[in-house]
Amino acid sequence: MSARARRLWALAAVGSSVGLGLSFWPSGPYLLIWICLVPHLLLAREASGVQAVFGAWGLGVVSWVIAVYWFVPIIGNYIPSSPAIQWTLFGLLCIYHGLVFVVAILLMLIAAKRLRVLGIDHDGAVALASVPAIVFAEAYFPKLFPGSAALTQADHLPAIQCLELGGMAAIAWIITTVNAFVFLGIRALTSDQPSRRRAAACFGAALAIWGANELYGHLRIRAVDRAQANALAEDRAVSVLVMQPNIAKRKRIDYARYDRNNEIHSAVTDAGLKNGAVDLVLWPHNTYRRRIYFEADDPDLKHPRIDGLSAEDAFRRDIPQAAHVLVGAEADVRDASGVTLKRYFVGLLKGPDGEYLGAAAKRFPTPLLDFVPFGNIFPFLNRLLPYAYKIAAGPQPVLSLQNGVRIGIFICYDTGVAAAARDLTAAGAQILVNPTSDQWSMDKKIQPLQHLRFAVIRAVASRRVLVRATSSAISAAIDPTGRVVGRMRIDERGSFRVRVPLMDGIAPAVRLGEWPYRVAGLLLIGFCAAPLFLNRRRGN
Repeated sequence: MSARARRLWALAAVGSSVGLGLSFWPSGPYLLIWICLVPHLLLAREASGVQAVFGAWGLGVVSWVIAVYWFVPIIGNYIPSSPAIQWTLFGLLCIYHGLVFVVAILLMLIAAKRLRVLGIDHDGAVALASVPAIVFAEAYFPKLFPGSAALTQADHLPAIQCLELGGMAAIAWIITTVNAFVFLGIRALTSDQPSRRRAAACFGAALAIWGANELYGHLRIRAVDRAQANALAEDRAVSVLVMQPNIAKRKRIDYARYDRNNEIHSAVTDAGLKNGAVDLVLWPHNTYRRRIYFEADDPDLKHPRIDGLSAEDAFRRDIPQAAHVLVGAEADVRDASGVTLKRYFVGLLKGPDGEYLGAAAKRFPTPLLDFVPFGNIFPFLNRLLPYAYKIAAGPQPVLSLQNGVRIGIFICYDTGVAAAARDLTAAGAQILVNPTSDQWSMDKKIQPLQHLRFAVIRAVASRRVLVRATSSAISAAIDPTGRVVGRMRIDERGSFRVRVPLMDGIAPAVRLGEWPYRVAGLLLIGFCAAPLFLNRRRGN
């Protein structure tokens, strides 16, 4: 590749990084990710190892800055500081997250070098190694922002129906494979011995893979819609009332304002119930601001105390509605002397007559917001984030309504981790509910919609209806195809009701768990180990 061509591809790589970041925005250019990795592969093929690594790092940083720029004011909320310091800390976070590109490129270069020992040409080795390298890096690089290629496609439902086959890994495999074939096609046209026939074959393969995924998506949407219609016709359904109170965060988290806030919650709920009874009322995360605790010898959260009362007495006082109500709260775990050992975010399920039907805790606390990573090992880190919650991961069982319907409760950031919804579905949940609060982000344009995309991904991968209630945005109900069938606007106070089908059966993605990602690691190991076996065989 000439110096001029290298400069042109470098500019294309910068543009593709910008496009990749924008594709994580709502209604972003989602198609770009199907080709935006190609310039990076071309540069990595031509550059030295050091140049490829630092180039990938810089371009990765650009993508992250664009995708999550809204995180800057959050830093100021949790670390009182000047805007310059906030942007500096945000830049450091993006520099760290840019390392995911470095890991992918390093793995690709190592595996490609080993593949060439087997006699595979340079272009083929880069293309073959790039697919598992990128998939593996997406899955196993530790990220604060749980981004994945699947999120860029969440607004285009046919593209994400393959989630049921292998979760987010399925989309990562397909997208990286398409990029690899486009890379081979371009190399076939620009190599020392250009071949239009080989280029056409590669471009045709890329188009065929993309088209097959689209066709599969359209067919599966129709099939799942028929299954939903049958469930509704057979009355295998539940009606849910979703409440969005839209109380400002500083007022919502103030225990002294609880009575006033609870009046708002009750008023919104009562207004929604005027149109008839429902099977479940869903309140957002952290709306039930009472002093709640469990004893240390109650690991299954069976016997909470609320302001010194039993759960039943407190529910009948605070939540008199004759319906199942799921409320979000904070809860302490105390020892016999009353010392708090740890704190959970929990969803508490109330029965129609005030019965306590169980609790499920947040399983994956949010790094830097709910807890300080390594804060137990390095206490000084806690002083750097004085306003971070000290939340522990807790038990997350499937709970049941009194009519036997099994609900899987996962809280806020849990939507960002596939294991939460996947494990609840495997445990028998017929509907997924997600009490959450997006007020922490202080953003009203990008972050609420990005968080909603996670919910779409989880609904499709599990083939379950997912209902989420937020404090101020965006409360929604999502059917098993990823279609939003009910929602509230940002900063709207009110409720909506939706009748949703109960879906049974376990999708392949739920059964496979992390294996579609682990296969990427096994392939990389195989690529690196194959020359050793070949040399040994030749020696014998």
